[in-house]
Amino acid sequence: MNNKKKVLAIYLSPELHQEITGLAKYEHRSLSGQVSYMLTKHLTNMKMTGTLTVNGSDNSGLKFSTVD
Repeated sequence: MNNKKKVLAIYLSPELHQEITGLAKYEHRSLSGQVSYMLTKHLTNMKMTGTLTVNGSDNSGLKFSTVD
């Protein structure tokens, strides 16, 4: 597995940016680190609860897969 980090540019509303920045400061993370932590935690939770199946399909018929 390639452990090299990828760059992702996203657009956030000012309100969402402010909320995530506040969480990041509270948890002593950078904004980028907080977004990465939140996405990782959410995806892990979805896999554990069965609401996301990697390389399979979910209840909506959408297919999810990992890309290296």
